[in-house]
Amino acid sequence: MKKAIKMLRNSFLENFKGQYDAYLNTHSAKISLLRAFSFGEFNLQDYCANFYPHPKNKQLVYEAKSYCDQYGIWLDNAAQYITCAIYLFSSGHGFRMKPLLQNCAVDFYLNDTWGRELFAGLDTGEQTLARQVIKRISTDSGIMNPPENAHQIELATREMMLEFKRTSPAGWYQKFSRLYNYHVKITHKDLNADQLGRVLTVEEYIEARCHISGMHHTLTFLEYAEGQFLNTSWIKRIGLKKPLERLNFVVAAIGALMNDLFSFEKEVIDHQSDCNLVAIIALNNPAFSIEQVLEQAAAVVRNLLAEYLELSKEIQMQGYLALPHARTKVDVLENYLNGLNRVVMASWIWQISTTRYKRQFSIWEETTSHQAVTV
Repeated sequence: MKKAIKMLRNSFLENFKGQYDAYLNTHSAKISLLRAFSFGEFNLQDYCANFYPHPKNKQLVYEAKSYCDQYGIWLDNAAQYITCAIYLFSSGHGFRMKPLLQNCAVDFYLNDTWGRELFAGLDTGEQTLARQVIKRISTDSGIMNPPENAHQIELATREMMLEFKRTSPAGWYQKFSRLYNYHVKITHKDLNADQLGRVLTVEEYIEARCHISGMHHTLTFLEYAEGQFLNTSWIKRIGLKKPLERLNFVVAAIGALMNDLFSFEKEVIDHQSDCNLVAIIALNNPAFSIEQVLEQAAAVVRNLLAEYLELSKEIQMQGYLALPHARTKVDVLENYLNGLNRVVMASWIWQISTTRYKRQFSIWEETTSHQAVTV
């Protein structure tokens, strides 16, 4: 079975690369992700018009770099990635932003050193080291009790997790650490189809991708960044537990899958990885042209955006029904919903602003290098 899947995967990569090159050579007009994600009267760029990054962005990046330098884990292009937290948590308190950016820095180092699209290319020694370190830092006991010969990334992770634990309620930390540990565990493996022995369905991939991207644990930072923690028992009592869980999933998927479209050239074309929404749709629909694959991938994000707009409004209105008796709880819920809204906006703004996905020749308007935007 693995041999057949490997042949299928190799055939897909060769064919898709050929279609990609042909498209670049024969189409002078680029495809607009903005148009692909917009629908009806909803225009994503207009929706994000009032977005602003964290006002102390330069200071926060400086502090994150100092932390990385202490452990020798600063990569040359790290600033492109860790600024993501500055966009996601633009209202975060200064002392709470510190471990958030540290988390981004650790995640970036792991991703660009042992990430899923790179793992297959590591030599045997590096793969063994990666497996050992990842195994230890994907559990709380491993993080808090590093061995004498611990890798610097383990020590950096321990400092970051201790700060989260010290400055948050136990219930929040338990949820965050569970999600973060699973993210680390699942992300740094070779998840290409030939290693899995099968092609994931689109639904299976989306479920996994939300964890791989780190979006699930990242959304818990909406509470931590401003020190406003949701009252989960009250949320359950007023019937919002399942709707809020679904809303969290939708926002996580928007961030993760929007990124898949921005990064598919880097991951699928450059690194020959099929762990990307574009590749998964193509593998599940071998008769599709590259235009059909990209349109279907964009439609997934577009539909999620439509669901987000409707569901967030419903939850907000249901929360208002608890007024005036539960004003404090409603205010915290309202603040959380505002945070989710900023994440949706940041998922677009950061990716059109960062140079991480820019290239001289791109299929997208937004990632062609001359389209760089300063925010």
